[in-house]
Amino acid sequence: LKMKKYFLVLSLLLTTYYLPLTASIRIGAEVETGGTSYINPNYSTSSTLSNSYNYQKTRLYLEGDLKKNVTVGVKLISRGIFGKEFGKEYTTAQSSVTFINYTPQIENAFLEFSEVGTFPVDFIFGRQPLRIGQGVLVDDDGLGFDALRVKAYLPFDIDADAFLIKRTELSGDRFTKDKDEGLTAVGGNWTYENDYN
Repeated sequence: LKMKKYFLVLSLLLTTYYLPLTASIRIGAEVETGGTSYINPNYSTSSTLSNSYNYQKTRLYLEGDLKKNVTVGVKLISRGIFGKEFGKEYTTAQSSVTFINYTPQIENAFLEFSEVGTFPVDFIFGRQPLRIGQGVLVDDDGLGFDALRVKAYLPFDIDADAFLIKRTELSGDRFTKDKDEGLTAVGGNWTYENDYN
């Protein structure tokens, strides 16, 4: 079976098991609009690529505490570009902006277990936001990653992080021409005086 099917089945089973008669639920919405203008974004000496456009993002989200230390989150996003005609880089199969016509997409759908047992460890399953540092190496770009993630909080202000991302699957070529892709990482972060990492 594909990893996405595992996420769906696991999420349904765990949600059914942990769902109490009463749950704390938070519902919200965000609307963002703005403008973008760029010239030669790939710093090529021969590039003539430039563009200016306006964009709009709308998010609807639902978060609930199913039980103590168990949270479920679902976030839908709709994005679009309007104004001046935008460049064809936004209509290619490999673009991360694959839903420019305001079609709602699932940005996040995850189940999080915080501080499992008496250990300072969090487990997160499902499509989730995932970014390392400033996002140079890993950034979900507001699309969410299908991932298994473990976060541990160690002494001396050290945070450990391990995750397994399934970025694309062979059957997912309606969004990308890439082949089956995944990413596995283990890392840590030490914060000094709340300022240096």
